[in-house]
Parts: sequence; structure tokens; C-alpha cells
Amino acid sequence: MNPKLEDFIGRASMLAVFSALAALGVWRLLNQLRATQRNFEWLLYVGSNVASLAFLCLVIAMTLVRLPAKTVAGGWESRVSALIGTYLLLTLMVLPTTEVGVEWRLVATCLLCLGTALSAYCLYWLGRSFSIMAAARKLVVAGPYAVVRHPIYACEAVALIGGVISNISVWAVAIAATSLAFQFRRMFHEEKVLLATFPEYADYQFAVPMLVPGLNLRRLRRDA
Repeated sequence: MNPKLEDFIGRASMLAVFSALAALGVWRLLNQLRATQRNFEWLLYVGSNVASLAFLCLVIAMTLVRLPAKTVAGGWESRVSALIGTYLLLTLMVLPTTEVGVEWRLVATCLLCLGTALSAYCLYWLGRSFSIMAAARKLVVAGPYAVVRHPIYACEAVALIGGVISNISVWAVAIAATSLAFQFRRMFHEEKVLLATFPEYADYQFAVPMLVPGLNLRRLRRDA
């Protein structure tokens, strides 16, 4: 496919999906703000939805102004991994909710709020380099990217755990496990593209852990 056409289709589909999700988030937030019973749990729900709405709005904004790609991962597998890793998570929203008890529901909401808010913060730092497909636009190594190489994926995993707890079922666990597997494939393709485009990425890759702060397997293997 022509690269410009592929970029247009990808950008248009992302804007359509995330704009619809943002509209749903606004509707949900307005309903929550009309609630008469307001307590700590209500505050967590509102905070979670505000964080989610901020993340969705940032996705829309960065998609509109993102930089042109210097390099894009080739092959159908990299594209399928990116699409499944991104959109499979959305199916958790349509699963029927389950009764998990007040304590677990609070834990789930805290994780959702924390993971989504941190994802939005990381996306702000990534800025115009954001894309769903594995592509090299501009190398970002500051802010949360100085702590781990893939902070958005790490923060999304925190939110994902919260989503699984609030909708605990075999289906929710299966969706989460499948999504995480494809997210790891996305990271593999992204690192391959970044290494090929930015020679300095090799030093960054060695110095900064992949997902967990302080846990750099490359350095551990060298020192072993």
C-alpha cells in the first residue's frame, strides 16, 4: 500500500475510534457529576474518567499533529500486532460487570485511575512521536522515558489490571493476556525500527530498563 494512503487511513481510523470513545467518556462523566450520592468511591470514579478523557483527547491531538515517520516497520505481522494490542483492550468495556466486593472495586478503580493518568502523562512527553504502528519519528528519552523505555505500555498494564479486577472472568483474563502478548510484539517492532533509525538508541537501550524501573535485563546479562 502507498505509505501516504496507509498513513491517511490509519490516522482517520484512529481519530474516528478515539473521538467516539471521548464522546462516550464525556457522556459518562456528565452522568457521574449529576449523582446525588458523593463519597470517596464516587470521587475515584470521577478521577478515573477525567484521566481517561485526558488520555483520549491527547491521543486525538497527537494524531492530528504527529511528525512524519522516518521509518515504519514492514510486514503484516507488525501491523496486526499493533492493531490487536491497541484495540483488543477496548473489548473489556463491553464485558458484563461482576460483583467483586467494595474493597476490590476500590482497588480496581484506583489502579484504573493511576494507570490512565500516568499513561496520559507519558503520552504528553511522547508528543508528536505518538503512533499506533511501529514507526520512528523523533527519539524521546526525557521525562518518563528516562526511567523506562516504554512507559505508556507499563502504565497501561497497571490500568489493565484494574480493568480485569472490575470485570473478573475467564474472558477478561484471556483478553488481558492476549493483549499483553501483542503489546510485547509491538515493543519488539518499535525497538527494531528505532535501532535502525537512531544509532544512539543502542546506548539508550542498554542504559534504560524496558518496562520495570531498575530492572535492566540487558545490563544484568552483561554483568552475569
